[in-house]
Amino acid sequence: MLRTTIATCAAALSLALSAPVWADELPIRKPGFWVMKHSMGNDAQECTDATVDRKMLEPLTVGLLNCAKHETLKTANGYMSTLEGCDLMDGRIVTMKNEFIGDFNSAYIVKQSISTSSKTVELEFKWVGDCKPGLKPGDFTTETGTYNVND
Repeated sequence: MLRTTIATCAAALSLALSAPVWADELPIRKPGFWVMKHSMGNDAQECTDATVDRKMLEPLTVGLLNCAKHETLKTANGYMSTLEGCDLMDGRIVTMKNEFIGDFNSAYIVKQSISTSSKTVELEFKWVGDCKPGLKPGDFTTETGTYNVND
């Protein structure tokens, strides 16, 4: 359950890549090893490629979050994605806003706000290089261990 929650949050915060109902698409990140620093302490590392980046979008699709509206727009500094009327399956309906600032080839920041909270969560992503030996695209490492998002 914790792995699913962390993966869903990380996916939702880090990778709003493309969906046919969105006005603009975020670029696919540079393949390789990325480090994520989370403002609330849930840091992670991941090995990624284009296929994994697309898959990480799935938590943002209507099928999983049951959001009534999705919109991603290019801004002067990056991108803004808005998901409205999202059913969290616990009786709460929320709106999520994700501001993506930076370069998807080397480093970017995601600032996320959720309508049920006054806090803004910030994630900082940095490309480190090629995936470490023994890791394959989809491997996601947190303090609880390593698993593959494709499994």
